[in-house]
Amino acid sequence: EIPANIAYIGINCYTNASNVKKFINITESLFASSNNPFDSLKGVAFGTSLTQRSDGEGTYGYLTYLRQLLNCEIDNQGVGGADWFLTDYSNRSITYNVENYANYSDKDFVIIEGCVNDWFTSKVLGNYSDNAYTSVCGCLRKMIEHVYTQKPTAQIFVILDHYGRDYDSLDCSSTAIVNGKTQYEYYSELKKVCELYGIPVISEFAESSIGIFGTQYLVDNIHCNNLGAKQSAQYIASKMLNIGLKATGV
Repeated sequence: EIPANIAYIGINCYTNASNVKKFINITESLFASSNNPFDSLKGVAFGTSLTQRSDGEGTYGYLTYLRQLLNCEIDNQGVGGADWFLTDYSNRSITYNVENYANYSDKDFVIIEGCVNDWFTSKVLGNYSDNAYTSVCGCLRKMIEHVYTQKPTAQIFVILDHYGRDYDSLDCSSTAIVNGKTQYEYYSELKKVCELYGIPVISEFAESSIGIFGTQYLVDNIHCNNLGAKQSAQYIASKMLNIGLKATGV
């Protein structure tokens, strides 16, 4: 964790050729308020247990540390075991929760996390052109359009879930195949949906270090331990800070 009173970060770098030591002073902390467009803002996060567990006693999720890193409020609307796909109109569907949330008016950003549950339970993926509740791609489009209908200025971030260990013989890795697709093939189509709307995708599955050799971050097939929650939050925060918020006004 980065101390709250940090003034600068020192980085030691050595060149292989000359072994010359280089020292770089970064005059402000990565997460300092002057560099942080999320400072004191409000957001809401929809998702699976990876979101929901952040506020459970004795469980760990990325939101606890993400709030600290960005110094912002995030309303936790995660539901354990939930899918993006709308199997039935209940809170077991993340789409349902997005469409029935009543407090968008004061939210500056919206996180939609998923959808490893959809992948390993063989929900119909469809393709990026779908715009109906009959596929995961269609449900993602419905969620995006609903948020923008409620709050056009909100910045949406879509988080595609990280790798998990063995679960009923499915390892959520690049080699496991469910319903004819690997996790990565599944997510590739969902990234196309986001591209249609210019929405940034936070590819935790590919870049968070919680991968095949990152199982030290997990307590079971997919859920993070405390270290994993910190790693996940640091990665997500860095991406959100790099992306920033939608420009508004004139």
